[in-house]
Amino acid sequence: MSWFDKISKKLFSSDDRINIHEVLKRTPGFINDYHQWRDQRKFSVLKHDILKSWKLNANSEDLPVDMTIFTSDYANGLVIYPIYKDSRIPLSYLMEFIKDQLINISYNIAHADRKMTENQAHVEILEKYYLKPPRSSSIPKDQIYGNVILELLKTDQEEIRLQFLVNIYSDRLYSKAGDFGELLSVIFDI
Repeated sequence: MSWFDKISKKLFSSDDRINIHEVLKRTPGFINDYHQWRDQRKFSVLKHDILKSWKLNANSEDLPVDMTIFTSDYANGLVIYPIYKDSRIPLSYLMEFIKDQLINISYNIAHADRKMTENQAHVEILEKYYLKPPRSSSIPKDQIYGNVILELLKTDQEEIRLQFLVNIYSDRLYSKAGDFGELLSVIFDI
């Protein structure tokens, strides 16, 4: 196949696969269900178990919440999987809760989107919030804990994982970022 044929096939393909990119907006029904979930006692136990899993991760294989931890000098985070005791964590509600807690400590939503793509086997949905500390003209700028990315991956509407990543500015225009463990305690205050 010639170079021109390859380009024209990509440009004018008759491929009917789904490829949608839109602003992430929650429906009133979702918000109502989320508030009911958030107010349950079971959620208080989950918050405690998330913190416990984060603290024990390096030292234990039997964690209350299935998660992976990222730590480095410039980024820290968690990947939370939906398996939890005898049920599944509604990761979309957990994502909404973390976003709301960040807004409560002065973060702003810089970007919120949903991407849907169809692969040969399934439809993949990626919902994403990008949150930043408030703008400041003072130097050094207060980065609080850093920029936050929340990403929820779904495959055929089944929730697969929630990624919670904090990126830290390292140049001298920004104050030192707060500790990631402290941020988790603020979000999942018990």
